[in-house]
Amino acid sequence: MPKGGLLDSRNIYAHTWGLMFGNAYSYLKVKGDTISENNKISFGYSPVSHIGITFNAKDLVTLTQILQETFMMGYDNYKRNDISKYVSSNQEMYKAMENKLYYSIRSEFISEYDNRIGSVLPKIQAIYDQFSINAKFGIFRTDYKSGGVIDIRGQIENLIIGHPHSGSSSTNPLTGITNIYQRSITFPYFLDSSNNPFEISFNKDDFNSRDIYIFRKADRLINQLKDSQFNSVLSNRVDAVRKTILDNGGKARFYLAYNTGPNTGYQHITTSSLYDYNQYSIPSYLLNPTSEEYQVVPYDIDLNDPKINEKLNFIVGLSMMFARYKTGNNIFTKTNLKIIMKLEGATASDPSICYFDHNGIGRLTSIYSTSDNVAVGGVTRRYGFIPVSGSLSTIGTFHTWAEDYNFFSPLQTSDFANKFGTGPLLFI
Repeated sequence: MPKGGLLDSRNIYAHTWGLMFGNAYSYLKVKGDTISENNKISFGYSPVSHIGITFNAKDLVTLTQILQETFMMGYDNYKRNDISKYVSSNQEMYKAMENKLYYSIRSEFISEYDNRIGSVLPKIQAIYDQFSINAKFGIFRTDYKSGGVIDIRGQIENLIIGHPHSGSSSTNPLTGITNIYQRSITFPYFLDSSNNPFEISFNKDDFNSRDIYIFRKADRLINQLKDSQFNSVLSNRVDAVRKTILDNGGKARFYLAYNTGPNTGYQHITTSSLYDYNQYSIPSYLLNPTSEEYQVVPYDIDLNDPKINEKLNFIVGLSMMFARYKTGNNIFTKTNLKIIMKLEGATASDPSICYFDHNGIGRLTSIYSTSDNVAVGGVTRRYGFIPVSGSLSTIGTFHTWAEDYNFFSPLQTSDFANKFGTGPLLFI
């Protein structure tokens, strides 16, 4: 540890081994910044944690080095186990909610009209894709509470441990007794058909059979998770997409389908030279700067391109992030993208080989996509949308990726920008 310095939150983890095992010391701050044996605190060796372990050293310096290495190996293992426990616990939490999420969406958003025209399953899937992004983000959040709102994982943890919190307890108005075994879980960034935060009632029994740990604030874990798990997931997905391109001639064209929510579903993004602020604020790195007015944005990839690794990382990385758009009550709803892969030179309406998104890779057999009503009425917009039509997968072959990676927490917009920068410049 730093001699003469006091530990703070920035270096405490790096020097924990010294406090616990090393021949370390620190000085208490006194008037005049005096440093002497009178205000020195020594942290002697602690043999208790090393019972059963033999150390051989000729001097104190060697012994200190051995103690440091032993502690750091154990601490690294602890961190890996803790991160793994955090991820698996969040996966279990999401799995416990999955069925109720799906059927709640059906009862809230599916109309008799949808039943008559046969668009029920594609529409449910599109809304569920968006809902799941919001749910996963809320479960993997670093903070127990953000902006005065207890996030989804915090609400579920409170239900599991029987801790009441405002706005989610079921209280009998006659008896005043609170039912701690049942709560309405609020999804603060996903709105119902009345533009209010979506709520679903859960029982404690819904989570009883799951291996879930209580973490509360977990910023240290999530920061380590971002790099370790993201890089592993990205690498596996890039390999699958690379093989798919190789099996279909070594070249491919990709189109982005942006999930615009319950009203219009998935849409291709188009650009215009004119600007007008609208509820859809598309991040600039989703757009190809060379696109002409109201042209659907394509991304071409050739496996012989010297920049192929950068381009694949960018395209596949898009599927792992979320974008946002403004809904009612000034709430920014998180939404997902589908990356649709076609043969070289294909138009937006040509058949596709496959698609990949946050959840996996597969054939495009049906997709919910209707006319963009917001664009009519002479509204001038910087971003427009064109329905995804005629793009069903009828050609080529594709490779899947491991199911284990389906539950990776969606990447925040700012994190994506930091990792990939101005990705579209690669395609000029």
